[in-house]
Amino acid sequence: MTSPTSATATWHARPATATDADALAALRDLHGAPLPPLAESETAWVASAQAGAPPVATLRLRRHIGKPVPRGWFRLGWAVHASAELGLYRRQRTLLLGHDLTGAGELCGFGCAATLPATEAGPAWVALVQAAMLARQGTPEVKASAPCIAELPGLGDAEGNAPVWQALGHHFHGQDLATLRRQLGSEGLHHLAALMPRHLVYASLLPAAAQAALGQVHATALPLHAALLQAGFGAREHITVTDGGPVLECWPDTRTAPA
Repeated sequence: MTSPTSATATWHARPATATDADALAALRDLHGAPLPPLAESETAWVASAQAGAPPVATLRLRRHIGKPVPRGWFRLGWAVHASAELGLYRRQRTLLLGHDLTGAGELCGFGCAATLPATEAGPAWVALVQAAMLARQGTPEVKASAPCIAELPGLGDAEGNAPVWQALGHHFHGQDLATLRRQLGSEGLHHLAALMPRHLVYASLLPAAAQAALGQVHATALPLHAALLQAGFGAREHITVTDGGPVLECWPDTRTAPA
């Protein structure tokens, strides 16, 4: 079966080939780091402003995640503490570690050229997301009920440190997030979920900056965030265990995240 090619406005998206290796090596992820090697379970897509032009943006489609190596996320929820006798009713935000999205597909490996203007990044991401999701629909091994997810970077400073990690993850792994990202890479950070607390965590016990950052998108990923929403992805209260960035989900039965 021939892989589809998608174009949005003047942007063209297609599956990556061996001839794209040099161009892909020059791209950087959303944190400014080189992209990791392509895994066997991944298919890379590239986008260029004109057909035949060198790629300036890329993403990868991963068929399924969490097997055999588990992947974990925090799920944002609510707990109510009330007392009629005291006339008190408190609704508290909570975080609970889990593996709800095991078996999902994933869009990952987002990368673009440093020279790509912000005004052009949006259309490039739209073309890539549309092409990858169209290809996923025609993949025989994808279960009809399986969602596809995309993890986006959360809030952090210019050095790459994040208030959510400093408030929570840092207590279970002593290094700062920027150092861990350099040492482990984006894929290695997934192993940090094994160190996170297994019990319910009350967000109100975290500093105000960390509470405000839960589920928020870093400015560098806003064009990608908009493209994913346009393609039917939405938030369902899952966040990453590192910087608390949102995990967007697309469910095939509705094409949008249930409320």
